[in-house]
Amino acid sequence: MEGGSKMKLRRLNHLLYRYILISFVFLILYLPNIFLCRTQNLNLETYYLLNFGGFYLSKSFDIVEVIKFLVPNLFIIYMFSEIMRSECIINYVYVFIRTSKKQKWLFQITIRLFIYIATLYIWLFLLTLIIGKFAGLPLELDSFFKMILPLYFLNVLTIFEFVFLQNILSMKNGSALAFILIVILYAIPLIAVSLLQQIFSLNIILYFILPANQMYLWHADRINISEAESFFSSPLSGFFLLNSLLILFGFIVVSYHIYRYRFIRKDMIELIKE
Repeated sequence: MEGGSKMKLRRLNHLLYRYILISFVFLILYLPNIFLCRTQNLNLETYYLLNFGGFYLSKSFDIVEVIKFLVPNLFIIYMFSEIMRSECIINYVYVFIRTSKKQKWLFQITIRLFIYIATLYIWLFLLTLIIGKFAGLPLELDSFFKMILPLYFLNVLTIFEFVFLQNILSMKNGSALAFILIVILYAIPLIAVSLLQQIFSLNIILYFILPANQMYLWHADRINISEAESFFSSPLSGFFLLNSLLILFGFIVVSYHIYRYRFIRKDMIELIKE
């Protein structure tokens, strides 16, 4: 019991450490947005979209906007890497004697990763609200409530999927190589879409470009804020929020079950990089 309590306390300390560092990165990158909103008389919904809506698609490739979006999101993924591998190394001698215990452990740690990411975004969204209200940004309740849940779940589901992929890749490949692979899987498709969308009509293909589903601003049924539209690109026709949420959920279920199949059948020595 005492050992279990120490483990839980250690996890909590590590989690708070991650949350503090992530909050610091978000503040550095997104405090300038509050000054933009104040000087341009923009509302709180616009502040949320500037922070979490994704980068806008412009006729010319805007590398600064892309980097501002990629850095905090990739930092979140990095901060939650190797959780699965480190706990697996601790537990596999004692816990993984039977297949049923391996299944239970994998399910529990996957749920825990999801809770970590979901809780993190609750905090980041709350922090955004506090900063926005403190700065005196006006709030239109109708558009805010229409926006907030899709915006939240697009971010949570996308980042959780990449955190999960990062963790399972690092089990065998180590954290450095796994993170390089995740950067490629996350950043390159978004840059490609940004470059190609002016030439091709991507439409349904966007749903199968995993990180594209996170881009709230790209969706045809996003909220329209007339005084802020000059800061955003036009949405992409045929790209809808509900479809993206369902696709993201599908990605998560499929990737979990594929890895679960391998995890149960492989010996732990084969699964973990020494």
